[in-house]
Formats: sequence, C-alpha cells, structure tokens
Amino acid sequence: ALQECAEKGVRAVILFSSGFAETGPEGERLQRELTEYANSHGIRLLGPNCVGAANLTDGSIMSFYYIFTAHEFLLGEIALVTQSGGVGGDILKKSQEEVIGFNYWASTGNETDLHFLDFVSYLLEQPEVKVVGGYTETIRDGRYFQQVAQRAVLLNKPFVCMKVGTSDVGAEAAKMHTGCSAGDETVIGAAFRQNAVIRVKHKTELMDMLQLAN
Repeated sequence: ALQECAEKGVRAVILFSSGFAETGPEGERLQRELTEYANSHGIRLLGPNCVGAANLTDGSIMSFYYIFTAHEFLLGEIALVTQSGGVGGDILKKSQEEVIGFNYWASTGNETDLHFLDFVSYLLEQPEVKVVGGYTETIRDGRYFQQVAQRAVLLNKPFVCMKVGTSDVGAEAAKMHTGCSAGDETVIGAAFRQNAVIRVKHKTELMDMLQLAN
C-alpha cells in the first residue's frame, strides 16, 4: 500500500496498523524498513499503531476511533496530542461530558517519523489554538522539547503535559505499548520545570488544567 502511495505522489500517510516496534525485534525491523522506504520517497508518516488525527474545526476526521461517529463535538480553543490513541480518545470523550471544547486532536502511536513534539510545535502556531495538552510516553529529543516549550512561553500559550512511565513498571508498559523508551525521569522532570511546562499526573488533572488554562 505504501508503494502504491509513492507511485501516486502521496506525501503523507497515517498508518493505523499495529504489529511493529511494540511487538519486539521483528516488529522493530519491519518498522525500520517501512520508515526507510517512506523517507526515500518523500512520504511523512503518522504512526504506525496509532488511531489518527482530527481537525474538528472543519470536520476533517482522519481516524477510525468510534467516538468521532458517536458525538456532536463541542468546539473550543484547546488542542490535544496523545501518543496513546485510547487514552486520547478517553480524554476527548470525558471532556465533552465536562463541557470542555477542543479544535485539534492527534494520536502519534509508535512515532516512527512524525512524533509528539512535531504536532505540539505545529499546533502552538495556529491562531485558533490557545492551549495545547499532551499525553506522552517518551520525550525523544531534549533540545527540541526545550525549543517547543520556550516557544509556548513566548506565545503565552500554556503547554500542559502528562508524561507517563515514571516507574520501572510504567516504563516497561510504555515499551510494550508503543515500543518507546520512557527516558530518565530525573532529567525529564527537570526539563519540564525549567521550561515552564505544566506537568500533570493523571487524566482528570490534565482535563482540569486544560480547562483552567483556557
């Protein structure tokens, strides 16, 4: 399918399929091959092992997640980026019950190409976005994280983030879920504090802080 996309000149692909880095060495090899092929043909990848993205301002729903067929969405000025599609969908569903509106939503999955910070960076620049919320299992690039966080401060847009995998058990769960390393908690915690990122510990707190910041 990716080869057919390349032949048609497709420049971006959302890959929902699982069975890649989160499954072990063979899955990691397949994911590497997939990424190398996409890179060599100028294709940007979201995923694999993700549930897509949505622009709720114009109804562009690029996701199979059931919630997008079950609800009339309350629009707002909050964007949400989550590595876990299930957690992201749950937050979106609960936010509607709490009368918290969103305008953009994305899940990033295994992040073989485009990743969490790419989406946060893009969404911060959108004038209709006032707050960016995030749920992630890994911070892949410390310098990039600093740049994005400092940009949020400059734009006066709160960046609220739930970073999981703080314990040994949590780190192992993150590895099994999306094939990602959770990273050194001491370093990550310091980076959040130094760059004015509002860190939360659970989903309820994330929604509360997004509502407050908005």
